[in-house]
Amino acid sequence: QTCALPISKKQTLIRQSIDELNQALKIYEGNAEAHRNLGSIYLFTGDSTKALEHFLNSEKYEPGKAENLQNIGYIYGQLGQFKPAMAYLHKSLRANSSSYIAWNNLGRFYGQSEMYDSAAFCLQRSISLSPDYFNNYLDLGTVYAQQSKLSLAALNYEKALSLDPQATYILINLANLYIMNKDYPKALQYTERFIKANPGNKQAFALKSYIYTQMNYKPKDEC
Repeated sequence: QTCALPISKKQTLIRQSIDELNQALKIYEGNAEAHRNLGSIYLFTGDSTKALEHFLNSEKYEPGKAENLQNIGYIYGQLGQFKPAMAYLHKSLRANSSSYIAWNNLGRFYGQSEMYDSAAFCLQRSISLSPDYFNNYLDLGTVYAQQSKLSLAALNYEKALSLDPQATYILINLANLYIMNKDYPKALQYTERFIKANPGNKQAFALKSYIYTQMNYKPKDEC
């Protein structure tokens, strides 16, 4: 059994690692591995700007490495710069076509760029490589929902939920799908499941009231 490090201890170790890697770069700026490790640390700590800088430097000194290309593409996508994101992810997949994470990221960014057919293709490719990866089904469900392919969206959201039953926010995604399809009893079913798991969520109660309104139904305790 392992114990989680206290936050202060973890921060100290991160700072020490950054200092050691920066010292290595002072000795030799072209150390691609040091740049890559710094990129990974800054990505972990949420500093996308510094992470991108170091991954780009690692790619400069060791071109064509799939890990660098994938991380560069991911960061550009997180920054909303989808064109370079997709270009780098395509490069990473030419270097390593079996990376389900790269296929997933590429599919997600295609979806956010409203290129839905390409998004679905990439996400299905990721599923073929990693059938139990939760994000694939969540992202594919969203792509289908944006295309109003409600039955396919629901199928993928249900699969995501089966892989991670704690991700109860998917229940609201499903409720909204059935509202779009005017299947209010089904929408109510998913909303009530969400409320049972999250009893203090006011937005869910508001959604439930909306569904009742659409059903012309008045609960007994409101009579």
